Amino acid sequence: MRDALRGDSQGLAAYQALRDEVLARSAAGRRYTALYEKHAPEVARILAADPVLAARAAALLRQWQPAVKQHGKRLAEPLHDPPIAQSPIPRVRPTLDKAHPRPR
Repeated sequence: MRDALRGDSQGLAAYQALRDEVLARSAAGRRYTALYEKHAPEVARILAADPVLAARAAALLRQWQPAVKQHGKRLAEPLHDPPIAQSPIPRVRPTLDKAHPRPR
């Protein structure tokens, strides 16, 4: 994530705050964080080997950044829209498929 958000300290800080202030509050969130930390080196190697894929991943992180920041500001409010709207979700599938194609 650091490489994808290189030069964007506020963007990186937003994702770190999501990890530290939101995900750390629940067992599921801590599990997601552990999975990220476990697989981050492998993901970094895959992205380093494919600049197009790295650019797509960085674009997704930048696209979600406003929602991540907004979610962090609304921590005290228990009910609200999810931090990632449904509309960008279909854009993730091609990126994931390029990184690890599904068997057909």
